[in-house]
Amino acid sequence: MPGNPIAIGPSNFGSIFTSPLLVSSPHQQRSIRTGRIRAPVTRRRTVVGTPIRKEKGGCCFSSSPSSSNLGLGSVVTAPSDNGCPKYDRLLPCPSTSHPLRVEHLVVLEEGPVCDYISKTLNLPLLYVADLIHFGAVHYALVHPEPPATASPEQIQLYERFTSPLFLKQRKSLKEKTIKEAQKTYRITHVDEYVEVGTYLRVYVHPRRFPRCYEIDWKSRIIAVTESYVVLDKPAGISVGGTSNNIEETCANFATRALGLTSPLMTTHQIDNCTEGCLVLARTEEYCSVFHRKIRDKLIKKLYLSLASAPMPCGMITHYMHPSSRAPRIISEGNHVMSFTNSLHNMILSTILKKQYVFDDHQHSVWILPELKADEVGTFFPNLMFGLNAEYVEGWQLCQLEVLDCEAVPWPNAVIKNKYQIQDCGWPERNFAYECKINLVTGRTHQIRTQFAACGAPLVGDSMYMPAALAELTNPGVNPFGKYKKEYSCEDDKRTAVKNWISMHGKEPGITIGLQACQISWDDDTHIYEAQSPWY
Repeated sequence: MPGNPIAIGPSNFGSIFTSPLLVSSPHQQRSIRTGRIRAPVTRRRTVVGTPIRKEKGGCCFSSSPSSSNLGLGSVVTAPSDNGCPKYDRLLPCPSTSHPLRVEHLVVLEEGPVCDYISKTLNLPLLYVADLIHFGAVHYALVHPEPPATASPEQIQLYERFTSPLFLKQRKSLKEKTIKEAQKTYRITHVDEYVEVGTYLRVYVHPRRFPRCYEIDWKSRIIAVTESYVVLDKPAGISVGGTSNNIEETCANFATRALGLTSPLMTTHQIDNCTEGCLVLARTEEYCSVFHRKIRDKLIKKLYLSLASAPMPCGMITHYMHPSSRAPRIISEGNHVMSFTNSLHNMILSTILKKQYVFDDHQHSVWILPELKADEVGTFFPNLMFGLNAEYVEGWQLCQLEVLDCEAVPWPNAVIKNKYQIQDCGWPERNFAYECKINLVTGRTHQIRTQFAACGAPLVGDSMYMPAALAELTNPGVNPFGKYKKEYSCEDDKRTAVKNWISMHGKEPGITIGLQACQISWDDDTHIYEAQSPWY
């Protein structure tokens, strides 16, 4: 019988840095991109004596139930008498949600992974099999290095399972460095074999997407061709899966709705809380073709956003920190004039002597009343208004163009309740502002972060709206904002960054004011549009 799972510290040890400025959850630090299923554990290579170079890893271990900011998990039955849920099966999708529970284990007795997890965590075999089917069980050949807060006993356990003598006895570590052996992959089969010293991460309560079972998927199909399918993605559902749920996805449910024998493949990503045009490939060949089009910037995407404050038309530029964790951090910018020929209705008011103030809560912008395109082109052929940010070395360029901004009624109580829209303390008004956006670069959360940085967070965006509100009420709280402070030392700035990140909220429950309304490529040879947005 296997012993109790080894616990190496609590699961919320704190921050793991990939940059001296940004912090993250340790669970996020070790999360895996979905859809990349690697070799099963049973492929064990047998060369003894291969040098193992010890390098820094980055993860913590825990055997106790823990909550994290990855989302909510679910189980299917009511709690037992001791307050812990009874485990049966993951399907059908439950109505009761529980905080995410993650177990970090070190294998003490080799054998089939399903049996080991079942015995160690006292879970039914069928429930563990469901977790593996959902992609909620991950492994690494060698468990990662414990954090600085680990106790002497925990350090001793780590040294035991990473000692050179112990590692040399493990045939699966042929020609691998410690860093390579600590990479985490997904368990794909219930009968995969794990050996002593293997690290397991088990999402006992994976994040669920109950909207998958509420959608009429056939009605969301925009187009079907031999090479691809275009889906009007509903909000509140993952495109291709998360680190602990690759079952309840748009790709899977669209495949089943169309009765296809081969699964649809993701070609690009849209946030869970965003709806609109999504292209799914039917073949690996076309998946590669579409990826090349994205790399060559041949794909044009238009979005409709529902902003909480008006936005000026024109190009907006920021720079985003390269971290892959949410919330995304961008540098703030200042309004500047640049020379290009792409804008028709915004010019210097001082030239035309006709002006009114457009207040976006951070800047005052003078906007000319609507002009005809040929009039602007004749008199001011090279003038464009934009928002440029200072370049930050190593950060990623983010550009979008606001094509139009129109006042629309603020969503009423019925609509907000239906789509679980959160106000996050933002004062409700008579009008919101629908903006049409040409997405020039395609960074994760790009529209959401850039609009929030301009003082106009998207309606319902419970992650970025609280931080935008904090900055509006307390200028200077954003260490990368327009009113950023000067810090006497790096420790002070690191503390300010940590505080700024903490002012962001959680991911929205279902939807926000954002729709991928149109996608086109090959000079509009292929062009597809989504249905009317939810609001």
